[in-house]
Amino acid sequence: MKNIKAFVCLLLVLCTSVTICGCQDENQDYPVTIGNITFEESPKSIAVLSPNLADIIDCIGYDVKVALVSEEIITENLKSKPTCGTAIDPDTKLIADSGVSVVIADDNLSDGAVKELENNGIQVVQFHYGNQENEVITTYKSIGAILGGAEGRTKGENAYKTLVEQMSVYKEAVNEDNRNCRLLYLSGTGPYVTAVSGSWYNRVLNYTGVTVVTDSVETPTVTLTEIMQFKAEYLIYDGNTFKDLQTKDSLKDSVFFKEGHTREISKDRLKLQGTTVLKNLKDIISLYDKIAIEVAEKNLSIGTSNDTGSTIAVTVNAETENNSEKAATTNSTSEVTSTEVNSSKTSTASSTAETSTVAKNNKKPDYELQSKYGVKFTSSAIETMVKQGENKYIKAMQERLSALGYIEKDNITGYFGDVTESSIKDFEEKNKLSVDGKVTAKMLKKLFSSNAKKK
Repeated sequence: MKNIKAFVCLLLVLCTSVTICGCQDENQDYPVTIGNITFEESPKSIAVLSPNLADIIDCIGYDVKVALVSEEIITENLKSKPTCGTAIDPDTKLIADSGVSVVIADDNLSDGAVKELENNGIQVVQFHYGNQENEVITTYKSIGAILGGAEGRTKGENAYKTLVEQMSVYKEAVNEDNRNCRLLYLSGTGPYVTAVSGSWYNRVLNYTGVTVVTDSVETPTVTLTEIMQFKAEYLIYDGNTFKDLQTKDSLKDSVFFKEGHTREISKDRLKLQGTTVLKNLKDIISLYDKIAIEVAEKNLSIGTSNDTGSTIAVTVNAETENNSEKAATTNSTSEVTSTEVNSSKTSTASSTAETSTVAKNNKKPDYELQSKYGVKFTSSAIETMVKQGENKYIKAMQERLSALGYIEKDNITGYFGDVTESSIKDFEEKNKLSVDGKVTAKMLKKLFSSNAKKK
């Protein structure tokens, strides 16, 4: 089977076309066409190189198809599976020898790995990480379609709806007396990064049943002064953030320190959008309302909500009206049978809403040093690198700008603000490019080349 790396372009759109055959077996819903990629049959076994996609696959119920995972996988049900190297540079020989027919990965899989897998007849599908609900729904549907055809697509959609319903059960179980508690999430060691409105982190935190103090914050980076002003009572933190905050005298009287209301949940775990979401919610809610966990789990086990009397079905059918269905309805007119795709032999599936255009030429920009920074700049990825945006591509760009002396290390946050814009202008001027402070393929190609000029 010809290996194709699918690049499906999505702007609040699921460009998925499913063709159903008349066979009366597990492949009766095949072939499945997503963009210009056709899956002739349901994959018997797959390799998953993305922690988030592994979490979603487990949530949908296709964990039985997973034969290999990358070393970064932390989903409880999958982390004991045999590993095949890292998400960026996997052991392609091991994958090829294992007999898997499909590899599902993030968009930072190295070009070399893709080529090797391609040469061994393995289909490779890569996804961008999406923060918005419709983006997440798209990912669930697309993975479901790949692994289970038309039935799988519906299974994926319903799995997400069920997850949201379960999240709601935990939220509603929180006692009224605790709902005014003030919760803060922080990562980094200065500048600190928090969960702002529109991010997946913030979406999860808003199901904890308490007040998220950063709901109205517009930028993800916050200062020590702002942290004090939040007057948070409970702190969720990543990695070394806690130790760093303990050294700040101004925070010694904060409630979360004095009362011990803190809990570590890594940002890599908090960003997962599948099975682990419920584990994250339980760990956070148990900080201030252990009884709520018991109530929620009891209600989930009997398929009802808490003692308010309202009923919530744990298994959600296609007609259930909730937030996720409303988002899907918004896109109801966008179900199409084809999409703009890269005309080369490899393409990449994307679930990022900002993705609106795809390179149409066969020759891709050569970002010479991108693998050193753990990313791969596809056309859709570049479109997310805009002012006030925040993602790993921006962070990689900042790291490269810092290495060349254009930006201070303290400003490597992944957030695109005035400082980053100014540093890009300085780089463009020094390297004789058009000076506008915007990220373009041309600018990135020069930035990630070995002959880029230092400041």
